[in-house]
Amino acid sequence: MKKTITKECVGLAGKRCNSKSNCVINSKCSNGICICDAGFSKSSEGTCGIAYGLPCGKTQACSDSFLCTSGTCRCPSTKHQIFDTKVNQHKCLGLIRGPCVSDLDCIPLSHCVTKEHTNYKQCTCESGYVENPSGGCDLAEGSVCDYNSTISECDRIAELECINGACACPDTLTRFDPILRRCLGLDGTRCKIEENTFEQVCVDNAQCVTPYSKLEGTCSCNPGFNSTNIRLCAVTDPASVKIHNL
Repeated sequence: MKKTITKECVGLAGKRCNSKSNCVINSKCSNGICICDAGFSKSSEGTCGIAYGLPCGKTQACSDSFLCTSGTCRCPSTKHQIFDTKVNQHKCLGLIRGPCVSDLDCIPLSHCVTKEHTNYKQCTCESGYVENPSGGCDLAEGSVCDYNSTISECDRIAELECINGACACPDTLTRFDPILRRCLGLDGTRCKIEENTFEQVCVDNAQCVTPYSKLEGTCSCNPGFNSTNIRLCAVTDPASVKIHNL
């Protein structure tokens, strides 16, 4: 006797269903929607593969959103993506400079843009935000901030703080440099150069002078420059500048 093979239409994950219809394998109908079973995750085709962080192998395929890496389902770009459950997407989201197709593929406070002079897209911080060391976005200098915010902080690389409702240098005797993303000392202020580093610590046309090894140095205008009324260093003698720069 020949075995009868029956075919039926089944609902894809995320699609509508009812008590009389079936859902794809590893899913069930819940409140009128096909939902992947615990331990499984929706794929781009609407099937249900093994979810993020669970064991996988040749006979246990991950959802196509993940790769089976060292026997565990992981994000495809481990250095450029994180698995995020806070936004109820349960998917890999692109960190800054991470891959994306749309804004939904990026972490909060960022969007998906085509990089200039290229044909690929990547996640970029929204206007008013800058990339932080974790690949997320911090509030940029001058942005409105909230002392009690749990969503975003002021630029941690520049070590800014929320002062009077705006991100700014914590010391009023420093000036923020947007290119270096650092707070630099004004003329006459205390300064310190870390050992074996060449980082700029004073405003342009000034340097940190340390006459005594056990004391912090002082930001002083270079030869040919004088301190202005806002303690920046402006050129006063072009001839001296030329000699100094030789």
